[in-house]
Amino acid sequence: MAKEIVHYEVTNGYGDVPKGYRFDVEKDNTGHIDSFIRKALKDKGFKQVPSALSMLKLKEI
Repeated sequence: MAKEIVHYEVTNGYGDVPKGYRFDVEKDNTGHIDSFIRKALKDKGFKQVPSALSMLKLKEI
């Protein structure tokens, strides 16, 4: 399976995740992108990652 790195910027912060925060997500075709985003944020140490990522606005950069 090919893995891809996608870069994101938070445009509307929520919980512990501040607006303007940039992070990388390593994804492949085994799951939905939301699960990879949630895992990447938890791996960065954020404890309050919203279960509905629509509350956390992101843009791909």
